[in-house]
Amino acid sequence: MLLGMALIFTTIFVAPVTLKAYDAAHPLVVSCRITQATAGDGSSRSTRGIGASFNQVRLDSSNCGVVSMRKVKMRRRSPRNFGKDVITS
Repeated sequence: MLLGMALIFTTIFVAPVTLKAYDAAHPLVVSCRITQATAGDGSSRSTRGIGASFNQVRLDSSNCGVVSMRKVKMRRRSPRNFGKDVITS
C-alpha cells in the first residue's frame, strides 16, 4: 500500500519536474529547408461537437516533411501563455 502511494506521488509530482529540467538542459535544434509556405485556415472539434477555427501556415520542406504552424489563444489569461505559437507536424 505504501509503495503504491509512493509510486503515485512520484508520478504526479516528481516526474513532471524532472522531465522539465531534462528538456531545459537538452534543447533540440531542428533545421529545415522550406520549399513552400501556404497560408490557410484550420479547425478543431471536440467530442461535444464544438470547435474553433484558426489561421495557420503550411510549410513544406524536403528534409522535414510538412509542418503546420498556427497561433492559438490559451485559456489562462497569463501573459506568458497568451497567443503562443503552436507547431504541429
